Amino acid sequence: MKVSLEWLLQQSGLKGLRCITGESLLRKKKFQGISVLDNPNATRWVKEGELVITSGYILEEQKEKNATIIKELIEAGCTGLGIKTKSYLKEVPEELIELAKENDFPVIDIPFYYSLSDIIEVVYSRFYVLENEKLNAKQKLLEDISDIFFSKRGVMEMTYRIAGFLNRTVLLLDEDFRCIYAAKKMSQKDICAKGDILKRLKITDDHHDVFRLRNQNDVNVYNLLLPGEESNTTVLVVEEDNMLTQEEILLLNRCGKILAMGIEQAKKQQADKYFYDNIHYKEFYDYIAGFREYEGEALLELLRFVYFQPQKRRILLLAEIYSENLETEDLLRILEGQVQNTKETRGMGMTVFSYNRKFMIYLFPSDSKTTLDFAYGAKKLANNIILFVNQKDPQGKIRIGISRCSEDIEGIARSYRESEKSLDIGEKLGKSEKVLIYNDLSIYDYFIQYPKCDETTFYHRILELRLYDERNNTELTITLLKFLELKFSMSDTASALYIHRNTLLKRITKIRELLHCDLDDMKELLPLCIEACAYELFYKEGK
Repeated sequence: MKVSLEWLLQQSGLKGLRCITGESLLRKKKFQGISVLDNPNATRWVKEGELVITSGYILEEQKEKNATIIKELIEAGCTGLGIKTKSYLKEVPEELIELAKENDFPVIDIPFYYSLSDIIEVVYSRFYVLENEKLNAKQKLLEDISDIFFSKRGVMEMTYRIAGFLNRTVLLLDEDFRCIYAAKKMSQKDICAKGDILKRLKITDDHHDVFRLRNQNDVNVYNLLLPGEESNTTVLVVEEDNMLTQEEILLLNRCGKILAMGIEQAKKQQADKYFYDNIHYKEFYDYIAGFREYEGEALLELLRFVYFQPQKRRILLLAEIYSENLETEDLLRILEGQVQNTKETRGMGMTVFSYNRKFMIYLFPSDSKTTLDFAYGAKKLANNIILFVNQKDPQGKIRIGISRCSEDIEGIARSYRESEKSLDIGEKLGKSEKVLIYNDLSIYDYFIQYPKCDETTFYHRILELRLYDERNNTELTITLLKFLELKFSMSDTASALYIHRNTLLKRITKIRELLHCDLDDMKELLPLCIEACAYELFYKEGK
């Protein structure tokens, strides 16, 4: 469990902390514990990856040892040094600053009005929150892939969930080391394709092996064998810069047991195979899902076979439908019929096909339709499809993700990713809506794709408000979130929270005081709304 030095300096409860050296390293430098430097010999007990803090007494009393202390801290691999000033030390000694600069070692100035215990309390409160989030996320992963197994949604979806949790590429190989499925990170899209045979170069006892991939690169992997009734399946987790932790390995092994059952289930029922009446639709799905690459004339030829109009604008509706009463052919006829029966989409061109329980509807409007009208028509169609399917099978389940409008050739596959992301984000947020539109959810996708950093950067003020609630038994966080959700209406917020308007006014006043934010100013409200979105995505439901 680690937090960055940047996060520490951004905490509203620790205003005034100042970076003296190593400012460019604040985001990169992370620590997993705190040590207090109270005597010159304390450096021998400092652990790698810890932040060291000191009152400055030792540095003032034994100035001749300052250089030695700094060198020993650097050699120990500590993340940085926080020094309290204006107490024993008037300021951080210049020679110490110079030595820290030479070694890219962060030094932080701690104002005299903070005790060292203030720093420790804020940090370990964060560690507590992160640990709980981690445990909840692990449990949710196991629940998710169990649900996928029991609902027979397939091995591929299990693999993607595992890869997403680990934030690594996960490959499934048959007994000949031929790739069956590949859930890949964007940076590793070229490592293999379905059907590629991978070469094992090194075998170890601890399952951390070396494999050669199609791009002739040798990669470190964690190798997990899943025994089956007729043949074995190998799970490879690509380890880039760092190996899987023991904790991750234990979780992967637990997931592997469910994955093994899913593979046997798929073999017996053939529920997890590509099944198309037309081979070209199989190839088209492989393209939009990122399993195969097509360019130039080869791509145009494929599009002609599936009656796709690449020169036209298009929106994709991706429907996940689970029905025991309706066959795939029935559902395809329903989808095509609803395109023609919906007033807003009648007469539009379409490409409709299915993969397993996923149904794709590419819509092509006339040139006279505006993009806004087109998007409205797609939403109307989605609602009509859901209504009609529910009438035919009240026990069935259906969700539809809608992409943005695109007209470039790259947008064909991008539309699939956007629709799929809409469904995934909706699930993460616990949304009950059956129609999920990427345009409405794109802010959440931005947070997910943002360069690696501590996600609390996005909602640090709301987190501080929550910590205040926990310490003072108040309900300011839920009050603020409801106020933002209900478009800043005092009366609607009071009604929703079942409190008197005067009680709400008192809470709002306190929130203003704690956040130093004018809740009547739209320029200050907008960043808070964005923070609320990030909080909803990362904190409430877990990453």
